[in-house]
Amino acid sequence: MEKKKERYLFTDGSRKDWGIRLEKDENEMLIAPPDFLRDGALLRIADALELMTKDKVEMEKENLTLRGYKAQAQTQEQELKFLYHQRASLRGYITRIKKQTKKR
Repeated sequence: MEKKKERYLFTDGSRKDWGIRLEKDENEMLIAPPDFLRDGALLRIADALELMTKDKVEMEKENLTLRGYKAQAQTQEQELKFLYHQRASLRGYITRIKKQTKKR
Protein backbone atom coordinates (compact mmCIF):
# COMPACT_ATOMS: atom_id res chain seq x y z
CA MET A 1 0.00 0.00 0.00
CA GLU A 2 1.60 3.20 -1.20
CA LYS A 3 0.97 6.48 0.60
CA LYS A 4 0.37 9.73 -1.19
CA LYS A 5 3.53 11.82 -1.45
CA GLU A 6 3.67 15.59 -1.30
CA ARG A 7 6.16 17.68 -3.23
CA TYR A 8 8.34 20.11 -1.28
CA LEU A 9 10.66 22.69 -2.76
CA PHE A 10 13.88 23.14 -0.83
CA THR A 11 14.64 26.61 -2.19
CA ASP A 12 12.10 28.64 -0.20
CA GLY A 13 12.40 26.89 3.11
CA SER A 14 16.05 25.95 3.03
CA ARG A 15 17.11 28.88 5.18
CA LYS A 16 14.70 27.94 7.93
CA ASP A 17 14.07 24.24 7.65
CA TRP A 18 15.66 22.11 4.98
CA GLY A 19 13.93 18.89 5.98
CA ILE A 20 11.07 17.10 4.30
CA ARG A 21 8.32 14.90 5.63
CA LEU A 22 9.37 11.30 5.53
CA GLU A 23 7.10 8.33 5.20
CA LYS A 24 7.14 5.44 7.67
CA ASP A 25 7.04 1.78 6.79
CA GLU A 26 5.07 -0.92 8.60
CA ASN A 27 7.69 -1.11 11.37
CA GLU A 28 7.45 2.67 11.96
CA MET A 29 10.91 3.18 10.44
CA LEU A 30 11.44 6.31 8.37
CA ILE A 31 11.88 5.86 4.63
CA ALA A 32 14.27 8.41 3.19
CA PRO A 33 14.46 9.23 -0.51
CA PRO A 34 17.65 8.13 -2.31
CA ASP A 35 19.16 11.64 -2.48
CA PHE A 36 18.06 12.76 0.99
CA LEU A 37 21.51 12.76 2.60
CA ARG A 38 23.18 14.39 -0.41
CA ASP A 39 20.55 17.15 -0.63
CA GLY A 40 20.82 17.87 3.09
CA ALA A 41 24.60 18.05 2.92
CA LEU A 42 24.49 20.38 -0.08
CA LEU A 43 22.05 22.68 1.70
CA ARG A 44 24.26 22.80 4.78
CA ILE A 45 27.24 23.65 2.58
CA ALA A 46 25.19 26.35 0.86
CA ASP A 47 24.21 27.84 4.25
CA ALA A 48 27.86 27.85 5.35
CA LEU A 49 28.89 29.57 2.11
CA GLU A 50 26.20 32.19 2.61
CA LEU A 51 27.57 32.92 6.07
CA MET A 52 31.12 33.19 4.73
CA THR A 53 30.11 35.51 1.90
CA LYS A 54 28.00 37.58 4.28
CA ASP A 55 31.09 38.25 6.39
CA LYS A 56 33.06 39.08 3.25
CA VAL A 57 30.38 41.50 2.04
CA GLU A 58 30.33 43.23 5.44
CA MET A 59 34.12 43.52 5.38
CA GLU A 60 34.01 44.97 1.84
CA LYS A 61 31.42 47.55 2.92
CA GLU A 62 33.57 48.48 5.92
CA ASN A 63 36.62 48.69 3.64
CA LEU A 64 34.78 51.05 1.27
CA THR A 65 33.68 53.17 4.21
CA LEU A 66 37.24 53.38 5.51
CA ARG A 67 38.50 54.26 2.04
CA GLY A 68 35.96 57.08 1.98
CA TYR A 69 37.26 58.33 5.32
CA LYS A 70 40.83 58.08 4.04
CA ALA A 71 39.97 60.10 0.93
CA GLN A 72 38.20 62.66 3.08
CA ALA A 73 41.21 62.88 5.40
CA GLN A 74 43.54 63.38 2.44
CA THR A 75 41.32 66.16 1.11
CA GLN A 76 41.29 67.86 4.50
CA GLU A 77 45.08 67.50 4.75
CA GLN A 78 45.49 69.20 1.37
CA GLU A 79 43.18 72.00 2.45
CA LEU A 80 45.17 72.46 5.66
CA LYS A 81 48.44 72.62 3.71
CA PHE A 82 46.93 75.23 1.42
CA LEU A 83 45.69 77.29 4.36
CA TYR A 84 49.08 76.99 6.11
CA HIS A 85 50.88 78.31 3.03
CA GLN A 86 48.28 81.04 2.57
CA ARG A 87 48.69 82.12 6.19
CA ALA A 88 52.49 82.11 5.86
CA SER A 89 52.32 84.25 2.71
CA LEU A 90 49.94 86.70 4.38
CA ARG A 91 52.26 86.99 7.38
CA GLY A 92 55.16 87.69 5.03
CA TYR A 93 53.11 90.33 3.25
CA ILE A 94 52.17 91.95 6.57
CA THR A 95 55.84 91.97 7.62
CA ARG A 96 56.83 93.61 4.31
CA ILE A 97 54.13 96.28 4.72
CA LYS A 98 55.29 97.02 8.30
CA LYS A 99 58.90 97.45 7.10
CA GLN A 100 57.79 99.78 4.31
CA THR A 101 55.75 101.93 6.72
CA LYS A 102 58.74 102.23 9.06
CA LYS A 103 60.96 103.47 6.22
CA ARG A 104 58.63 106.37 5.45
